[in-house]
Amino acid sequence: MDFERAIKLTRDLRDNLGKVVKGHETGVDLLVIALTAKGHVLLESVPGEGKTLLSTALAASIEGMSSGRISGQPTLKPSDLLGAEVAAGEGNDRFELIKGPIFNNIVLFDELNRTDPRTQSALLEAMQEHQVTIGSSSHKLPQPFNVIATQNPLSHEGTWELDAAAKQRFMVKIEWTFS
Repeated sequence: MDFERAIKLTRDLRDNLGKVVKGHETGVDLLVIALTAKGHVLLESVPGEGKTLLSTALAASIEGMSSGRISGQPTLKPSDLLGAEVAAGEGNDRFELIKGPIFNNIVLFDELNRTDPRTQSALLEAMQEHQVTIGSSSHKLPQPFNVIATQNPLSHEGTWELDAAAKQRFMVKIEWTFS
C-alpha cells in the first residue's frame, strides 16, 4: 500500500469514528495513532463513557475485522478469555478448539484491573506473542490483533493497580474524558 493511500484510509477511519463517538476527540486521535502503529491501548475512565461503542465502531469501520468483548470480573478465568479444547467425541483422542473472545481482530477487555493475575497473564501472552496457550497447544491469533483494555480509576471499589509487565504491553494509556 502506498503512503498516500495509507493516509487516506487513516483519515477515513478517524472521520468515521468521529461520527459515532462524540466528545472524545483527543482520545480517538490517540487510539487511531496507536492502532496504526500496531499497538494496544489502555483507556481509563468511569463506566458509561462510550468505550464499548468506540471498539465496536472501530471494528465495523475496517472491512473484514471482527471484534470481541470481555467483561473483567474478579471471577473471570483464563478459559473464559481463551476458550478451551474439548474432546471431539466419545472414545476419541481428538480435541476440538472452542475459541474464546480473544480470537478476534479487535478485543475490548472491559475493567482489566478487576481481574486476577492468572487471567491478566493469559491476556498478556496474547498481546505480546499474538498467540495463546490452551492446554499444551499454542494457537495463533488473527492478524491484525489489537487489544483495547479499560480500567476503572483506582478509587473505585474492587480495582487493583496493574503491574509493570501489564502496563508495558500497552503502547498508550488514554485518560478517556470529554474534550
